[in-house]
Amino acid sequence: MRIVLLNQYYRPSEAPTAVLCADLAQALAARGHEVHAIASSRAYEDPRRTYRRRERIDGVSIHRSWSSGFGRAGKLGRVLDYVTFLVGAAWALMRVPRPDLVIAMTTPPMLVCLAVPICRWHRARLLYWVMDLYPDLAFELGVLRSDGWIAGLLRRAARRSIVEADRIVALGSVMAERLAAQGARRVDIVDNWCDGELIRPRSRDAHPMRRVRGWDGKFVVLYSGNMGLAHEFTTVLDAAVRLADRSEIVFAFVGGGAREQEVRRGARARGLEQIQFHPRVETSEISAGLTAGDLHLVTLRDGLQGLLVPSKIYGILAAGRPAVHVGPAHSEVATILSAAGSGATVAPGDVDGLVRVIKSYADDPQRWSEHGVNARRAFEEKYDRRHALKKLSELIESLEAPPEKTR
Repeated sequence: MRIVLLNQYYRPSEAPTAVLCADLAQALAARGHEVHAIASSRAYEDPRRTYRRRERIDGVSIHRSWSSGFGRAGKLGRVLDYVTFLVGAAWALMRVPRPDLVIAMTTPPMLVCLAVPICRWHRARLLYWVMDLYPDLAFELGVLRSDGWIAGLLRRAARRSIVEADRIVALGSVMAERLAAQGARRVDIVDNWCDGELIRPRSRDAHPMRRVRGWDGKFVVLYSGNMGLAHEFTTVLDAAVRLADRSEIVFAFVGGGAREQEVRRGARARGLEQIQFHPRVETSEISAGLTAGDLHLVTLRDGLQGLLVPSKIYGILAAGRPAVHVGPAHSEVATILSAAGSGATVAPGDVDGLVRVIKSYADDPQRWSEHGVNARRAFEEKYDRRHALKKLSELIESLEAPPEKTR
């Protein structure tokens, strides 16, 4: 088949969706398909940096369209980046050789909406690969108002795309339920993944990153990744207050994001000296970064279950570390941890519950070790890249190409 993937970012960009998109594109090319990827010419971390507009990497033809480069710091600039990319992507999609299948992801939001009419024009099938469910997510986060004519227009456009997609891939059962409620005809569940060769378990003894950060002999409760609007931090900070008398327990935040300064202010206001902040770890150091922690934190605000899945959970499993999920019980991460036997879920606001979970791991090395082993076992059985890509590739190949259209 001739397959086109649509996503704002593609390798060498380090955006999470860029890695997933490239992994799938390369897997499909290796299986003998003609694969094209349409992405932005701008880098994810530094939009001033640009990539070649046309190139071929690992058998994939990459078409990068121009977009503005305001970056993610301001809302207006981000919207302009989205809009200019959507215009360029639509033009690129119309100009590529007629595809049999278009795979639309969700960066930027509503990307699938431009794919629907162009797929109809090409007489191509459409697979909607949902990472975040828009515009519902934007409404829940308060980024957009949920009333008024704009909200209505976005809802209708999103519903039309969901109904008209030939196949939809969701990240879990809760997301699949939301899609089905909006009229999705066929939803398949394929979990995201990470590279189990890049991220591997490592002993905390003589761990170089722990030594550099002064974590030897400490029990490190680690939040690694984006401190974004979807995440919950009040419960974590309040739990840190309750554990302030346990000097061996250290809370560490590694990364950045829209709410980083809010979290820093919250820590200062509570007088939390045992909370540390560190910059984002480079991809080459991601395994060391994840295995440096003893217990990982994954958080999600109430009401967001099924609208997104925190992707950090897959790296945590690969690293062989237990995790505590501060978020809704009926959610993908809660289900993953329960099935794996590698962590626990506490509701947002349940400070007592979070404190109990942290103490249970800090005070019971055997439990900590067993749950870490369980995490890696679950990863290897279900979430390693080779398993997920095989499942997704076979699903894609089950979509028969429609008949040729004369133009």
